[in-house]
Amino acid sequence: MLFINGCSNVESNHLNVATEVLIQDTDCFGDEVHPVAESIAEDYSHFTDYDEVMVWYCNGAEFNDILNGLLTEEMTGTDTEELLRRVADGESWNDIWITLDIIEE
Repeated sequence: MLFINGCSNVESNHLNVATEVLIQDTDCFGDEVHPVAESIAEDYSHFTDYDEVMVWYCNGAEFNDILNGLLTEEMTGTDTEELLRRVADGESWNDIWITLDIIEE
């Protein structure tokens, strides 16, 4: 088992985002507010909140993937968590965007 960087007491097998059992510990980063997660939550408050961003992060999603997911949700209505699962399963953003007709092949 590996521990996720920045998330105390959270174990990861690098597939947590792709599994049905997601870590729901919204305090996994500790007592301090993570500035990047806070900024994302503020910018996309109509889709998410700080706790949800941290759950995604502590389940292994990178912040750039979270941003791509939220932007894609804003454009297509496709749920960010579904998109993050696809990325965790190995799908690239280009492939996702092609299937959602955001970009052409």
